[in-house]
Amino acid sequence: MATAKDPICAMDVDTANPPGGTAVHAGQTYYFCSNGCRKTFEKDPAKYTS
Repeated sequence: MATAKDPICAMDVDTANPPGGTAVHAGQTYYFCSNGCRKTFEKDPAKYTS
């Protein structure tokens, strides 16, 4: 199983089935453990990617 770190809470997320979905910022896909983390990221993605 491939995983990625949720940029909000740093939880490992299954990239094949992320519970919170995904978001793309600056050409990179980010994976989320929950909708709450994804929505927080989408409000200010630069805050979590720099």
